[in-house]
Amino acid sequence: MEAITEKPHGNLGNRNRMTHGIRGWLTIGSLPKGASYVRRIVGEFRRQIESGVLTVSGELTPYASALCQSATRHEARALLAGRWMRQQGEGLPLSDRLALLKAIADATDARDRCLEKLGLNAMPKESDPWKMLRTPQANGHAGHTEAITEQQP
Repeated sequence: MEAITEKPHGNLGNRNRMTHGIRGWLTIGSLPKGASYVRRIVGEFRRQIESGVLTVSGELTPYASALCQSATRHEARALLAGRWMRQQGEGLPLSDRLALLKAIADATDARDRCLEKLGLNAMPKESDPWKMLRTPQANGHAGHTEAITEQQP
């Protein structure tokens, strides 16, 4: 009888293999009623971070995955604090409003530190906004290259 070998569920780099199992409660846990949009925002944010990590390093290690999760939690914390500020900001004393603003700023700083550790703090090497206008489009025409000329400083 022939031995059965396990096959991986998807090739390396396959999005389904990479994101399988993280849709549930893994990232941010349960949210207050009316804050379901936060889950959608941070889910997309996490997918963008993971794609960026794969672009930069070519693999998603357990440490990088943990940093992605931390950045996602910090983003969710900032979004929830902003939501509470919008909902109850006018009725709160000044000290509580300042505490919410500090919570938003601290969460944003913590998120940015995670992104820096992942190597996602630099702009892409190719960031020429005029390139899109100069490159041929799908219909064979270049952008508005005839009407737009680059100005030399």
